[in-house]
Amino acid sequence: MTDKPLNAVRCLPNFHKSTQTSHLPLDGQDIQISLPVRGDVLETAMDAATSAYESQLGSLGINIHFTKINTVCVPSNNHCIEIHIQTPPNLPTACAQTSAYAGADGNLNQHATIYVWPGYNNNPPITPDYLKSIVGHELGHLFNLDDHDPQCADGSIMNVLPSTTCNGDMSGLSSTPQPSDVLPVAKSTYGTTPKKMCG
Repeated sequence: MTDKPLNAVRCLPNFHKSTQTSHLPLDGQDIQISLPVRGDVLETAMDAATSAYESQLGSLGINIHFTKINTVCVPSNNHCIEIHIQTPPNLPTACAQTSAYAGADGNLNQHATIYVWPGYNNNPPITPDYLKSIVGHELGHLFNLDDHDPQCADGSIMNVLPSTTCNGDMSGLSSTPQPSDVLPVAKSTYGTTPKKMCG
């Protein structure tokens, strides 16, 4: 008899449907983040979110590294995420929105864009943990994860906001990626385990 480790999650992961499949490339190159503001809570939240994904995915054998740049992304650079401080164009009451497009292999075929609501820094209900949850959630989309709606009761960075407005309500939210987030990314987005999708 041979003992083998068992990885399990209590919430079935949600992946983007096949027509929307897109994820950051995993080829040893750094993923660049074009961040238009420095030294404020958004940079702190981005640093925390990227560090959490690096360490948690790294523990599962997926080595990805993020680095910040001081210029905008070259449009064709599929290793770059551009942060725009503006009202999300398709979700005007949301805290943030991600836009990404993929080639036939599932890797991004151009830079990705994350839109962050301009009120993130001057709205008292928006706490640092809430902002970390928002940023981590949007990065999760770039690992091909879709929203948990309804929320995963055991916690997921992909849980949807409890309100349709950006009001700081942390009910059911996680400020860091959970096992139910990183295990599916390691095993299915970048591994060979088939993705299970409903709908």
